[in-house]
Amino acid sequence: MPQQNVLTVLEATGAVLVRDALPLREHVGSVRLPSIYSPPVKLLAEELKTSPPQSKCYAQVHLVRVRVHSIDLATFEWELPSEHEGVCIQPGQAAVLDLAPFSDAPEYVQLAPQLPRALLDDRVRTWTVSSAHTSLTRTFELTIRHKQGGLMSGALFLIAQHQLQKRHDATCEDECMDRRECSRLRLRAGLIGFAGAFVLPPPQTRRLLWAAGGVGVTRFLAMLGALSQAREAADVVLVLSTRDPEVLFPLVRAAIGPAPPPGLHLRLDVFTTRPAQAQEELKKMCRGMDAEAPPPGLHVQVHSGRITAAHWRTVLHIEEREVFVCGPGTFEDAMVESLRCAGAKVGAVHRELFEL
Repeated sequence: MPQQNVLTVLEATGAVLVRDALPLREHVGSVRLPSIYSPPVKLLAEELKTSPPQSKCYAQVHLVRVRVHSIDLATFEWELPSEHEGVCIQPGQAAVLDLAPFSDAPEYVQLAPQLPRALLDDRVRTWTVSSAHTSLTRTFELTIRHKQGGLMSGALFLIAQHQLQKRHDATCEDECMDRRECSRLRLRAGLIGFAGAFVLPPPQTRRLLWAAGGVGVTRFLAMLGALSQAREAADVVLVLSTRDPEVLFPLVRAAIGPAPPPGLHLRLDVFTTRPAQAQEELKKMCRGMDAEAPPPGLHVQVHSGRITAAHWRTVLHIEEREVFVCGPGTFEDAMVESLRCAGAKVGAVHRELFEL
């Protein structure tokens, strides 16, 4: 079995037949959709000669660009090989990457008292696709927060910071690793697929309410970018809670583009413990749009502190909006409860449950 250094041999000594154990039946003609979290099938050398080609969604992707936004937040752009036809990514989905080729194989141990989870770490990670795609694409971006103690996010940030430090030593202050620099590193990963039903609803539903806690806004960057690219009419309220307005404001600004297209109305409510810094970032956003104030279609309001239940009373038509909540678990719990009390439909509140 090529590229495998450990095999487990099982010998069956008996069997028990249980009829009708599962009350499930497969419809004739239905298409089977295996879970993308299932590990890729490993074939014996003799099977490789006669087996059909592997699924198209499993391919090698190469790191082609890195943009560092802060000490613990960066955007990593990945590209499929030129011969690949491309992938379809729904706005809001996440990419599932096999980073085993990216890192050294773990050394075999029976016990790991300091980090027991490392024994079962298969180097597979799921991160939000923050770039917007309205058609087949061969590139996509992942905006990643460096998780304290995170093995793979730590490795990605270590490489990026090391390369950028070398450039700073050469008096180059640009916080971006371009395609040429990344190609020299030859960093690759396996693309298993794209996951998640936390996606932009169909055009029939265009009154939306998004509540984001910190880096949870990355889900909405893709949705907002898709609406802007498609120039679709929509009434969107984005409520963002953040301690880093100087980091997240530029990301929202980039997703909108030069200005909201006609028909797209975005209300951005920012809650932060640093309102003065947020106001400065708002001015920068307006200057980037060649305006003194937010352009038509964009309304921005900065609030001090945390999101309160009373705030939802200022959102028009809240009972008609499809609601999406993304952030830490405690943030989501508080938002969902307050939204329901404010009149949001229980069935129209979507949560990003990946961490659960």
